Amino acid sequence: MSTLFFFRGFNTFHDDDLRFGPLNYGRAHQHIERRFAESGFKMYAIPDVGRGSPSDQLVKSYQHLLDISRAHKIQGPIHFLGHSAGGVIARGLAHHLDQNPISDIQLKSITSIASPHRGARIADMISNNKFNSPSLQKILNLGIYKLEDKRSAFAPWTPEQLEVFNNTYFDLPHIRYASIISGTAPRKLPLALQVVHSALHDKNSLTDGIVELSSQPWGHVLGQFELDHGAVLGVRTTFLPHLHRKNQKEFANMLDKIIAHIRSIEYN
Repeated sequence: MSTLFFFRGFNTFHDDDLRFGPLNYGRAHQHIERRFAESGFKMYAIPDVGRGSPSDQLVKSYQHLLDISRAHKIQGPIHFLGHSAGGVIARGLAHHLDQNPISDIQLKSITSIASPHRGARIADMISNNKFNSPSLQKILNLGIYKLEDKRSAFAPWTPEQLEVFNNTYFDLPHIRYASIISGTAPRKLPLALQVVHSALHDKNSLTDGIVELSSQPWGHVLGQFELDHGAVLGVRTTFLPHLHRKNQKEFANMLDKIIAHIRSIEYN
């Protein structure tokens, strides 16, 4: 059985669920985990990731990886899968693992889903207080509570800081890097993300509502999908039945691409 470790995205709350304001969508990886289990994979979600500085997250993630590997007696090849900022943390963790190997396991691949590898405009706008849209501030305050209190948490995810991160945690030659990129027309985004998009991006550009497409590719691009930042996790983000059905089909196709990619690595 192949072993996969999942890294959730940026999180200013104190749990590992996917949240937006009062809405709690449950475990961020639950829909992905179900599909991978059906395909013969064992998935472990790295807890407590998504909060704090990247350096702190790398230290905590390494310890969780070590504890999980020992507790479950994991052996052989392993793979990392990260959503949003989790894909960036997974790349950094590969260096920690390379410098401090864990016996009996070997990291073979890292796949990111809608990750801001080159930073995100929303992080730059929040951390540097560049907003001039009252409606966007209201949406963000709803989603992450007091925006003023969260400003410093966004600072590591600006394009300037991610350039430093990428120069420090460069690609390792023995690991296969891949990415899923995702974006859709603004009118197909959930209402809250439409507001975010209108304040951050050109009205005709494709984004997932949070991360611009230009920041998402890393390594081999497995595919581009028409999904928003929550729908790439299989979460229902629309009340329109036809659009939800389309999102679910795109989500299934996306996971098939990732599964085929990981299997090709293990079989070669």
